[in-house]
Amino acid sequence: MMKQNTLRLFGWQMMKQTTHFFKYTGSLQDHWKRDSVNYCGDTSGKVLYRFNEYGFRETNCDLEKPVTFVCGCSNTFGVGLNYEDTWAYKLGLNHLNFSQGGASNAYIARTLIMQSEKYKPELIIAHFSYIDRIDYLVVDKPYSSVAIGKWVLEDKNHKGITGWANNYYSHYSDIDGTYLTLINMLLLQSYCQLNNIPLILMCVDTKRFILNTDMQNLRKMINLQDFSLNDFNCDRAHDGRHWGEKTNTAFANKLRMVVDEILQTR
Repeated sequence: MMKQNTLRLFGWQMMKQTTHFFKYTGSLQDHWKRDSVNYCGDTSGKVLYRFNEYGFRETNCDLEKPVTFVCGCSNTFGVGLNYEDTWAYKLGLNHLNFSQGGASNAYIARTLIMQSEKYKPELIIAHFSYIDRIDYLVVDKPYSSVAIGKWVLEDKNHKGITGWANNYYSHYSDIDGTYLTLINMLLLQSYCQLNNIPLILMCVDTKRFILNTDMQNLRKMINLQDFSLNDFNCDRAHDGRHWGEKTNTAFANKLRMVVDEILQTR
């Protein structure tokens, strides 16, 4: 019988098995196709999206070597880009990418903590997303979640979850979003400190997140980098919406200096 123990997180009880990682539990079914040319609205046909056995984007990671964990939304996943054109690949690290299109900041923090309970990484790079996103947990599917963002209100293809989005955004404010983002950052940072895992924190939603001055005391507790992918916006990917290869290259070059400084002290 497979050995199991229990991990309690956010009120959930999950069976921690001897496999290397938890499998993808989000709502994007493309994660289980192994190979796809359509993902998260990219219908250009110019990108081959490959997924590993756990349902995450394939990175050809060697688990016999030190591993870096990367997680974020579609910008970190690399929508509209072949994987070798993404900033995560261009860092040149042996890594796993747990990102998903439309990811909320709760998804990012939760996923990195859960996966780190299975396999301790050498480094974590968390590129937090837009502050107005949230997860709706699907009760009849254990540990499964649906990402909710403003696109749900704008795209007729999301009729099944429009009611959830309307309910959430009818009460939402950027103060709420900033607070929840800070809490998720602080949760991840505290976990990494307790487990001696180096962490690089960034936020793509710099304008709204930084300009919100109502919670500066909480903000000061978080070791957040003063740059993000958004600062290097100079081209677009094949889907015409996400950042392109040149943007990803410039960002990777900047981020690599931070990575080198951290790893040299290990």
